[in-house]
Amino acid sequence: MSNPSPTFTVLEAKSALYSEGLPEVYIVFDTAENILAQIEYESLHGGGLIAFAQGLGTLDDVDLDLTVDQVASLWTWGVVITNGYNIVDTAENIVWQIAEDTLSDTEVIKNAFRLKSAGDWFILSVEQAVAFAPWRAIADFYIIEDTIENFLPQLAADPSSEVKQFINGAEELRALNDDAVDLTVDEATLLATSRLYLDNFYNIVDTASNILLQIDLDEQNGTDIVIGALARSTDDLEEVDLTAEQLIILENYSVDIRAGYTLAYEIAGVAEFWKGKDTFLQGVEVSVSGISQTDTSDQDGTFALGQIKNETTPFSLNAIKRVTSTKASDAGITLTDVLAALKVYLGKSLPGAYASPFNFIAADFNGSGTVDLSDVLQLLKFYLGKQVSEGYGPAWIFVDKNDIRYDGKGEAISIVSDTNGVDLSKAETRPPSIFHDGSTTQLELIGVLRGDVDGSWSPGT
Repeated sequence: MSNPSPTFTVLEAKSALYSEGLPEVYIVFDTAENILAQIEYESLHGGGLIAFAQGLGTLDDVDLDLTVDQVASLWTWGVVITNGYNIVDTAENIVWQIAEDTLSDTEVIKNAFRLKSAGDWFILSVEQAVAFAPWRAIADFYIIEDTIENFLPQLAADPSSEVKQFINGAEELRALNDDAVDLTVDEATLLATSRLYLDNFYNIVDTASNILLQIDLDEQNGTDIVIGALARSTDDLEEVDLTAEQLIILENYSVDIRAGYTLAYEIAGVAEFWKGKDTFLQGVEVSVSGISQTDTSDQDGTFALGQIKNETTPFSLNAIKRVTSTKASDAGITLTDVLAALKVYLGKSLPGAYASPFNFIAADFNGSGTVDLSDVLQLLKFYLGKQVSEGYGPAWIFVDKNDIRYDGKGEAISIVSDTNGVDLSKAETRPPSIFHDGSTTQLELIGVLRGDVDGSWSPGT
């Protein structure tokens, strides 16, 4: 059996070298400090005490704090760091060694227990953070600071990625921009949810639709992505279509609509019969004057024209429901209606069961604007199945609910006429035209059938 190779400390090896001489095969074990000092000496002045040793190792009792250069030097000379080591150095030096390990297939960084900053913290740029990311398990406390532009691509990375996890593990993220940064809604939201505080403020620059959506989310969730911006503007390349409500919201948030806008009114609503509750009218054609777009109410009385572009407001709407039958019974017309029309003409009160300002519209059998004796006589002839004069007959008239005043029980007590300041009466039976001023997107149209004074019509007649 061969004898084991003799082992020396650095000092013992030097003593042996200058006395009896070192054996042909020997090993040096000493503290990392002493070995590094000897390596430095031999690098500067020559000598082979370290260079010719068969084995090199450290004797330190605990893991060492070494710089990148120290570990690299020990690695180069083949020194085994027996109890492991930490790297304590600047971020710049560690990043350089990471690159060197990758190029040279060395393991200086990989074999470290911890990566520690030479100062109190690692202060990393985003580029350095990318380099550190594979070693996040051994990286010590760190802060990442950089420009917003450099942060954004990495913050948007897959949450499972090494870089994103490393960034999430930072004690703090800091923005270095000196001036306000232009951000989209998504970018500002990303920064807010990533703990990146924009001390120097930011601007929101995005499409009108994205800004409006985020304003709604801010109001619902109590966040301040949009309102927290220093300035807000749209980046639409062409004019955008906005409803009046959307325009008001953007104005309230001081959003600069850079390319301009066109008001696009959302028009939808419901058509219902004046008598009875929830008697909805199907087949009402609703359109905007001068525009071909039309919608017809369904069985629930609802209609929707979508967005209508119009340069001026208010603009008028047309509501038409066609009467196809010439039979009195199909129009709900009975002798009661004839007598009721006579009472309206004579200025007499109608029974409480159907007394309403809508009676004036229904009693005007030719829509002339007044209730006269001709209306009563022509209505009688229609009831009897006789031929009526031209212009007389059942027809649907629609009133905007906004032109109707109700009492506390929800009963109509008066209707504005088309003459300013005058309510409907037997001398003023025409309701105002239906106008849309952009203040609301929901219309309620109340239908009255001429000749049906008591409101006995029903969808089944």
